[in-house]
Amino acid sequence: MLNAIFRVVLAFYTLLSCLEVLSVGSIVAAEAKPAWQLDWEKTIKAAEEEGTVTIYMTQAFEPVFRDIFQKKFPRIKVTSATGRGPELSQRVMSERRADKFAVDLYISGNISPLTVFHRAKILEPIKPLLVLPEVTDTTVWYEGKQHYDDPEGRHIFVFEGTPRSGEITFNTKLVNASEIKSYWDLLNPKWKGKIVSVDPLIPGPISAAHIFFYRQPDLGAEFLRRLHADTDVAIVRSNEQMLDWLSSGKFAFGIGARDVDTAMMQGLPLSQFLPGSLKGGLVGNSVQRYLELL
Repeated sequence: MLNAIFRVVLAFYTLLSCLEVLSVGSIVAAEAKPAWQLDWEKTIKAAEEEGTVTIYMTQAFEPVFRDIFQKKFPRIKVTSATGRGPELSQRVMSERRADKFAVDLYISGNISPLTVFHRAKILEPIKPLLVLPEVTDTTVWYEGKQHYDDPEGRHIFVFEGTPRSGEITFNTKLVNASEIKSYWDLLNPKWKGKIVSVDPLIPGPISAAHIFFYRQPDLGAEFLRRLHADTDVAIVRSNEQMLDWLSSGKFAFGIGARDVDTAMMQGLPLSQFLPGSLKGGLVGNSVQRYLELL
């Protein structure tokens, strides 16, 4: 059952998505408060009385609620479970079968919400829960509208998007990034046997890199064929294994690695090519072109 605390958390996170900073203390008292402000203040009061919110999310989002949200709303205790989308969605469905309704908010990729939650018809509409004008004002959102991933446009709220460019990670001790100008440079014989890739047959976000290559007119099926036929590319299913092999120097390039930012912060000799930095595919850093190809 949706409650006031859910509305506070949702408003907070969607507000961050609009690149605004939430500050309850900045609300200036007025003789005639607008309806949204009365609703917001009532919502905060009710949420603080409830006292606890449970969020299932991928690890990348945890600092937002553990640090920022918790400081702004100290009277609302955040409990969370982190993991990958398939793991979290299985947990939710297992709890449902046991008549447990522990989770208030789910923040992850769009695959599980669409293929699991939406199909099971367990989602509640998001739009009626949005309160703050900085969030409800659609002019501040990309394309002047809020985006949803479900067919009805009501349940799976898309608060951010990430342009992809093949997700190519490299060992900074083995690769001089300035020498790699194009995706086709990966096919240079000097890198034969030095490339590792996620298994392209694994469905979902993990295969996004190969989908990106296939959909680029100047890469496409020919690039994928040569990548797998000419480079002796190694295939791995474990992201941890890939990062370990890359950081140890067993491989120079990795395709489809995740959590690279975390590994870099830990001091591992890794980096990634940013969208638009290589010729072929996302030419000229044109995000619009990439979006048109999706």
